[in-house]
Amino acid sequence: SWVGVTLGGQPYLVDPTWDAGSLFGHEYRPRYSTNYLFTPPEIFAFDHLPNDEAWSLTEPPLTAALFVERPTLSAHFFAWGLMIEGVTRAVSETTTGRFDFRIRNPKGAWVLVLAQPIDPTTGRAIPSSDTQKSFNCVVPSQANPIEAGCALSPGSWQLEIYANNAAGGRFPAMGFLRVEAKAP
Repeated sequence: SWVGVTLGGQPYLVDPTWDAGSLFGHEYRPRYSTNYLFTPPEIFAFDHLPNDEAWSLTEPPLTAALFVERPTLSAHFFAWGLMIEGVTRAVSETTTGRFDFRIRNPKGAWVLVLAQPIDPTTGRAIPSSDTQKSFNCVVPSQANPIEAGCALSPGSWQLEIYANNAAGGRFPAMGFLRVEAKAP
């Protein structure tokens, strides 16, 4: 659960739950961070929607309609200093068979982008289907900027963004983009 707090007369947003760790399958793994401690409201609003719009602390206040129109990015994404260019909506479209965007990476994080097909019946990303397979759009890269280009067959895709401080090992999820690839 996340909370609004007032310190010194200023309102702030805090999510101690998401800063404590996460589930991997059925196993809880502690991972303390401060990415959701006094997070700027504009960043918090990428993955937290309050019941009362005023508690978004954004101007204009964050409505449900505005929230679902944004790309899904976590405070962890922004803590790495990452910024996406060329994507402003939750779902983008392409008719060229290719989706290109840029990731600004000023801190030199190792970034990976994985394209996964979306199951049309569940709306969830899956490793593969009868006609589509998951693949890396961006192999681990520290470039700044990262020029991401994904060759996508027709269908719905989730482009999952991961970052790490090393080229190998476990890459935590930072967020995702959705793309509707239509036949030309």
